[in-house]
Amino acid sequence: MQKTAVRSISLVALLTVTAKALGMLRDILQARAFGAGAQMDAYTSASNFTVYIFSACAYALCIAAVAVVGRKLPCGRPAAQAAADRLISVCLCAACAVAAVLVLLGAFGVFGSALSPYMVILSLSLPVIVLTYMFMAYFQVLGHYSVQGSLSLLYNIALCLVLFVWGGRMSVPVFAACMSGAWLLQLATLVPCFAKERYRFRFSLKAERGELVTFLKTAAATLFTTSAFLLCYLCDSAQSAFMGEGVVTAFSYADKLFTPLVTTIIYSISAVMFPRWSEKSRTLEPEQYRRYVLRAVVNTVMFMLPVSAVVAAFGVPVVRVLFEGGSFSLQSATLAGQVFSCYALGMVGFALLDLVSKAFYAQDRIKTPLIVNLSAFAVNLLLNWFVSSLGWGAPAVAACTALVLTAAGAVMTCLFAKGIKGEPMLSLIVKSAVLSGVMFIVLHLLSGTVTNPTDGKIMLIVKCAAPGIAAAAVYILLMWKHIRKTVKEGEK
Repeated sequence: MQKTAVRSISLVALLTVTAKALGMLRDILQARAFGAGAQMDAYTSASNFTVYIFSACAYALCIAAVAVVGRKLPCGRPAAQAAADRLISVCLCAACAVAAVLVLLGAFGVFGSALSPYMVILSLSLPVIVLTYMFMAYFQVLGHYSVQGSLSLLYNIALCLVLFVWGGRMSVPVFAACMSGAWLLQLATLVPCFAKERYRFRFSLKAERGELVTFLKTAAATLFTTSAFLLCYLCDSAQSAFMGEGVVTAFSYADKLFTPLVTTIIYSISAVMFPRWSEKSRTLEPEQYRRYVLRAVVNTVMFMLPVSAVVAAFGVPVVRVLFEGGSFSLQSATLAGQVFSCYALGMVGFALLDLVSKAFYAQDRIKTPLIVNLSAFAVNLLLNWFVSSLGWGAPAVAACTALVLTAAGAVMTCLFAKGIKGEPMLSLIVKSAVLSGVMFIVLHLLSGTVTNPTDGKIMLIVKCAAPGIAAAAVYILLMWKHIRKTVKEGEK
C-alpha cells in the first residue's frame, strides 16, 4: 500500500510539474506575441475578474464537494453519485446565471469600451470551469488522484501550439476567444474517468438542505483561507490600472511566475503533511500536536527563506530571461521583474498561511484562519490605497502585499503556537532569517552591479547562477547541523 501511495504521489507531482512547465511556456509565447500594452491590460483585467476568480471559486467548491460526497461513499456508490449530481446541478445553474449577467453587462458596455468585449468572451467559459472542477471532485472521491495534475495538459499544449503557429498574426480578442474555448479541453481530460466509472450525470435540483448548507459553508471558508494571495493580487491589479499602460500586465506576469513557484513547493509539502496532521490531531495531546506541526513548519520556513532571498534578488533577470523578446520589451520585463521580486519576499508568509491554516483544519478549527486571512486582505486593501495615493508605483504596491502576507503568516503561527514554552525553534528561525536577509542584500547589490540592459539571456544566466549557487552553499554550510538533524529525524 505504501509503494502504491508513493507511486501515486510521484505521478501527481510529475503531471503537475509538466502542466506548470507547459503553462510557463504558454505565458512566454503570449508575452512575446502581445507584449504589455493597453489591449493586454484590458484582457488581463477581464481575465482576472472572470476566469481567475471563477477558477478559485470552482476549486473551493471542488474541495467542499469532496468532503460532502466523500461522506456519502460508505453508503454506496449510488448515494455518492446522487449527492454529486445534486451539487453539480446547483453549481452549474449558479454559474450559468452569473455568466449570463456578465455577458449582458458586457454587451451593453457597462465595463467600458476597452474591457467589455473581453468580459463577454471570457464569461462564456465560466459554466465550463465550474463543471470541470465539480466533476473532478467526484472522480477524486472515487480515487482518481492524478486528475488534478493532468487537468491543464491538453489546454496548455493546444494554446502553446496556437501561439507558436499564429501568435505573431493573432489579435488579442482572438486569443481571448481561444483561451475561453480551450477550457473545453480541460473538461475533455475527464472523459477517461467518465468511461472507466461509467458515470452519467443526472441533472437534479433536489439537494438536501443540510447537505447544501454544509457544502456552501465549507466552500466559503475554503475560498477565503486558500486564496489570501489571490485576493491581494486582484486588489493590487485593480489598483495598478490607474498607474499607466502596461502596469496591469506587469502584475499579471509577476503572478504567473510567483504562483506556480510557490504553490509547487508548498502544495507538495502540504499534500504529504496534511493527512498526517489529521491523524496526529486525533492521537496526540493538543500541545504535543502543536509541537509536531511546528517542527514541520520551521523546517519548511528554513528551506523557503533562502529560496525567497535568491528569487527576490534576481527577480528582474529571471523575468528578462523568460519573457523578454518580441513585443515584450526590456522596460516591460524590468517592471514585471521588480513586481515579481517584491512578491517573492512574501513567499514565507504565503507558506505559513497555507500550512498553519491546514493545521487548524485538522483540528476542525476554521474560524481562526478565516479571520486572519480576511484581515490580511482588508489591511492590504488599505495599504494599497495609501501607497498609491503617495504615488510610489507598482513595486511598492507589491511590497505591501509581501509585507501583509508575512505579517499574517506570523500572526497565524503565533496563534497556533500559543501556550507552548521552551521551544528552541525560534532561535533557528532568527538565524535562518538573518542569513537569508544578508544573502538577499548581497545578491541584490551584486545583481544590480554585474548585470546590464545589453546582456543576452545566456550571459544573464551565468552572471546570476554562479553567485546564487555560492550563496546557497554558504547557507547550507552554516545551517548544516540542523539540516543533518532534520534528515535523521525524517529517516526515523
